[in-house]
Amino acid sequence: MSAVLLLLTVLTASMPRRALAEQKNSITDQPVTVKFTNETLDASLEKLKKAVNNVSFNYKLEDVAQVKVKESQFINKSLKYVLDALTSHTAVEYREKYGTIIISRKKVLPVVSKVVITGVVTDKDGPLPGVVVRSKASNAAVSTDINGNFKITIEEGDTLIFTYIGYKTQTIVADHSPLNVTLLSDMTGLSTVVVVGYGTQKKANITGSVGSLKVPNVKDRSVGSVTEMLQGQVAGVTVLNEGGDPTALPTIRVRGQSSFNNEGPLTVVDGTIYNGGPIDPSDVESIEVFKVQRLPVA
Repeated sequence: MSAVLLLLTVLTASMPRRALAEQKNSITDQPVTVKFTNETLDASLEKLKKAVNNVSFNYKLEDVAQVKVKESQFINKSLKYVLDALTSHTAVEYREKYGTIIISRKKVLPVVSKVVITGVVTDKDGPLPGVVVRSKASNAAVSTDINGNFKITIEEGDTLIFTYIGYKTQTIVADHSPLNVTLLSDMTGLSTVVVVGYGTQKKANITGSVGSLKVPNVKDRSVGSVTEMLQGQVAGVTVLNEGGDPTALPTIRVRGQSSFNNEGPLTVVDGTIYNGGPIDPSDVESIEVFKVQRLPVA
């Protein structure tokens, strides 16, 4: 009695494993015996439907009616083996999904040809260095060198965008090489740009204001330094004569005593930070005061 019970237990335990193994088998693993003649693929698929069990086929007649099948015979071969043979070196492919064999045209990806475009960017006065040359399709970009030359690899038929501060943006179809471009000045575009220290910022990214002082406007005043020229001439700028030392230079406060750490302004002369001694007022053409705080750009 114990032996019989043990045998039943072993058989019962093996049944789920067998069922699991059957579930793991793909429908394309089942053996197929079928014979094809010199015919089109739609005729071969009709024969294949009758040779398999519990398999559905899905395809468009116009996709398979033009595919030629050579005479062949398969004996006890897997369905996958037969389908591979039928679709090999043809314009169609197959895939299995939810117990169905789906046959469709192969997706043909377009071949994109790459070309190298060279050229020179100039204005009315000569070559322009630092011009940004950008691909419209890929967004790849290069800059022109000191002689205005550029070289960029793009897709054939792509469009190039040329941008430079103070010049009108040009968009040109790059259908030949070399591609020489002449940029036109755009002084109106400069009204949206403010020079800050070593670089430039858009006005939208700057808070505060910019004060300007033209030296001819104060030429009739008796001033002993450039600092004194600012007194009372630019809103938000205060010039203080602290202490009793007549040789001491006045102190400049931008936006009053609330300036950060009461630090003085950064002095930039002709684009270079200046830490030297007093500047002769007669050597100054104009003074720009940037009472700004640059906002982070997202």
